Amino acid sequence: MPINREKNPLDDFWDELKNNAEITRILAVMERFNRTGYHVSVSDALPLSKGWICDPDIQDAVPASTADDLKRLTKGIEAANAALKSLHPSILQSLEYSFASTRKEEDGVRFFTRQNEPFNCYDQISTLLTYLQEGLAKENPASPITNALKFAEEIPTKSKQATIHSTWAKIKLVRNARAIWPSLTGNRSAPLEPSPGTNFFEFVAELTCALELSEGWETRSVFNAYKKHTKSKS
Repeated sequence: MPINREKNPLDDFWDELKNNAEITRILAVMERFNRTGYHVSVSDALPLSKGWICDPDIQDAVPASTADDLKRLTKGIEAANAALKSLHPSILQSLEYSFASTRKEEDGVRFFTRQNEPFNCYDQISTLLTYLQEGLAKENPASPITNALKFAEEIPTKSKQATIHSTWAKIKLVRNARAIWPSLTGNRSAPLEPSPGTNFFEFVAELTCALELSEGWETRSVFNAYKKHTKSKS
């Protein structure tokens, strides 16, 4: 008898992307420069898409206060959990009952396994806060806080020169292209100032064509925007 598995709501999103013309063009460019046999996926192409690099809310710059913000997040969850546990048992029971009874099924905090099978749903405030506190603890070898800080270090902070939206989009394109380049080529990193005709220069040139970006998006101007931005940070 077949098992009825709840479909991950992201499945439709990924299926739609697989048939997206722009994503298909980006994947083709990546495959042309693939020298390592790396399995190029839609998730690799997405950060290079027009919607991703031109949307200021996606993969944008991070503020200098990121580390402090993450610390406040951890302490806030710890404080909330401590406050919850200090409540009188009857008050806590009433609070949990009210939370569970008013929460709609679609509002549940659900987590999926790598096989996209739901394995837990947190309906209680205390259970959810405990899960968050334990998951974010510094003692956790795979602490999400540690990983978030590492990820934040890879994302550039926005400079004054990058306040123009199109300029920031160029910076993000080069930055994201540099991120995937070692997987495609086996090289440790992409050159910071590639010359016309070199592989990485042509890679970015073909990406701008795949994105159908033309006016103001000459390859040299794209790299100039990135170079000015990196120099402004040093």
